[in-house]
Amino acid sequence: MRVLIVIFLFLSSASSFADAGNGHRFYLELISKNSDTINGYFYHYSYEDYNQYNHFDEAFKSYIKKDSINIYSFISTVSIGNKNIDFTTQDYEMTVSLDDFDSIRIREFLNFGPVNRFYKLTQFEFDLIQLNPPISLELYNEKVAENCSFILMSWDKNSEVSKNANELNRRLEIYGEDIQKNQIEFHKYLDLKKAELLDNKILIINYCVPL
Repeated sequence: MRVLIVIFLFLSSASSFADAGNGHRFYLELISKNSDTINGYFYHYSYEDYNQYNHFDEAFKSYIKKDSINIYSFISTVSIGNKNIDFTTQDYEMTVSLDDFDSIRIREFLNFGPVNRFYKLTQFEFDLIQLNPPISLELYNEKVAENCSFILMSWDKNSEVSKNANELNRRLEIYGEDIQKNQIEFHKYLDLKKAELLDNKILIINYCVPL
């Protein structure tokens, strides 16, 4: 548990992940009593199976066990190896009360498993994302976090991803020798490193799977 605390306090962009079953992404069409329509992506973790033929309208609300949800009008999906990661920003987020809608239709459904696929970024971070695949490197240190890795990515060929990844990897090895003792110093370093990476057009996230 201690290793999870270290990682998640550093990177608040991992919005939805929890060891709480499979992750589901829905693309919803919500139609209000006044016939106004809202479309957006909704992320939900559950141990319960989702049935696309039964879980809509009132049954959908019963399935997710929530009266209000956050939906996102736009996401950008980045593929890194066998990982697909969704990004968005606060500007695309909307909180809606499901009681305001007579019709809830699921236009797309994806079961992406028990991983943290969804990240909410600042606008500056989001603007770094481009359509072409990024230059990326993944770093893993079991002593820092058994089930999480750092992923560095950039769409700028001059960003020196490899150089920065090597430097970060050396620090992970040092702090990982006694992560409890080094927590405060580790947090300070990561905060500074994240800012430095962004200045060099490099985005960093932590990617986790259940223990």
